Amino acid sequence: MGKLFLTLNSINYVCSASVLRPHILLTARHCIYDYAGGVWATNVVFDPGYFNGSPNTYLGGAWAARAMATWTSGTPDFEYDIGMIQTYNKNQTGCAPTTGNPQIETYTGYLGYQYGGNYGSMHFDPFGYPGAAPFTGLVMVQCEAASGALNVAGFTNTVEIGCDMTEGCSGGPWVTTFKPGVSGATNYAAGVNSFRFSSPSHPLAINSPQFQTNNFYNLLTFAQGLECP
Repeated sequence: MGKLFLTLNSINYVCSASVLRPHILLTARHCIYDYAGGVWATNVVFDPGYFNGSPNTYLGGAWAARAMATWTSGTPDFEYDIGMIQTYNKNQTGCAPTTGNPQIETYTGYLGYQYGGNYGSMHFDPFGYPGAAPFTGLVMVQCEAASGALNVAGFTNTVEIGCDMTEGCSGGPWVTTFKPGVSGATNYAAGVNSFRFSSPSHPLAINSPQFQTNNFYNLLTFAQGLECP
């Protein structure tokens, strides 16, 4: 997991992201694409394990985006607020790893994923880099919560939980079966920090798309099918 830096509509922003598959990152659509304006982000760089203002050199430092994938038409709802990023290899010669020029997962590993099922009774550990008060964006923040409500205010295929993270956490993963430092049947991404309600205000809650075949798995399949020279 880490912090995402980007430029969108000539403005610099920060979001959060995670390594989901070899050379594929998971984030929120609005972190890489302005759906209303049809504009893609530029200068997209991912810093896994970002801490206290510095890239984590043990995790390879900064990794640049080579290609991006998300829903660009006919999908305006929050349930499609999912984006994926193909990273360059370490020396930015292409996507595929070569001798002495590995891909990101060599340093970080990657999460599993989960989609479908009953989102009305799940437990999540959301992660992200919130930057608005009372947070600073300098360190990763972790919440822990169970499903609170589904489809709030008519936003279909979404789920809300209790979590007070603020702007900057967008795109960070909601992890189920969280067990740090353990491989195998643990650490599944099953959501992303997507949006909070401001009217009516839900300051202590955050929402995610429910990962299903139509919004998550089909996008992942497309992202994994991108050319990786």
